[in-house]
Amino acid sequence: MFARFYFLSNEDLLDILANSSKNPDAVQPHLRKCFGNIHQLDIVRQAHSPAQIQHMISEEGERVPLPKTLRARGTVESWLYNVELAMYETVKM
Repeated sequence: MFARFYFLSNEDLLDILANSSKNPDAVQPHLRKCFGNIHQLDIVRQAHSPAQIQHMISEEGERVPLPKTLRARGTVESWLYNVELAMYETVKM
């Protein structure tokens, strides 16, 4: 579902799949290997709701707001795919 996982080593992929369902921040160290110049995602946690992804942050520290707030729920592949779609939509806008 998320073709960018092909760019990761087996160790990185296992780390993401094992830890990201409970802790979306576990994907942060691997973002640079999946996306060009996305250093970090601004993930906001709220009580009793899934974590929300509001911004992409580049290596230079530029914060780019996503067109809509994404929720980090379900499988990590599905919400990372939604991040990818939001990235394309942001560039298009």
